[in-house]
Amino acid sequence: MDQEARPSVVIATMEEQHGYFIDELKPGMTDVYVRTVTETDIVQYSQVSGDDNPLHVNEEFAKQTIFKGRIAHGMLTCGYI
Repeated sequence: MDQEARPSVVIATMEEQHGYFIDELKPGMTDVYVRTVTETDIVQYSQVSGDDNPLHVNEEFAKQTIFKGRIAHGMLTCGYI
């Protein structure tokens, strides 16, 4: 697919999402972001990152760890911030 035919992605700026400009942010201010990490999220992230660590993709393996089940990739969750 050539560059001109690629679909574009529109991402809202912080001002559009929350109504603040960067210079209006002050220490101590908080915000809440909620997202459920889905099976699809983990599978797709594993595929594009090449990180197929069984802790992320193998429930039986992950049950034997201190986490007692699969966990999302750290960088996947960082990407949501």
